[in-house]
Amino acid sequence: IYNSIVTTHAFTMIFFFEKPVKKGGFGNYLFPILMGSPDMAFPQMKKKKFWLLPPKLMLLISKMFIGSGTGTGSTFYPLLFSNLPHSALCENLKIFSLHIGGVSSIMCSIN
Repeated sequence: IYNSIVTTHAFTMIFFFEKPVKKGGFGNYLFPILMGSPDMAFPQMKKKKFWLLPPKLMLLISKMFIGSGTGTGSTFYPLLFSNLPHSALCENLKIFSLHIGGVSSIMCSIN
């Protein structure tokens, strides 16, 4: 359980705080103000990018409660000394959560 909590904490801090604040907060909010424009080129894409964060968070948090969670760490590499099997659904939820984050990041970069 400890490894699952540490993995979720790492993903939460990297993919829900660092990247959305740097790209979303500074890139999508402050950059148009500094440029003097009213909004970004595609404001609807900016809104969709923001609304992809809650499903991504729900998938990431729900993976902790399936089986024993994923204790793979931020490298996705399973522990060699552990004989605890990780649920395939749990791993798929973690990877799908990161895929949604990638789509959100690409939408931010296009804008």
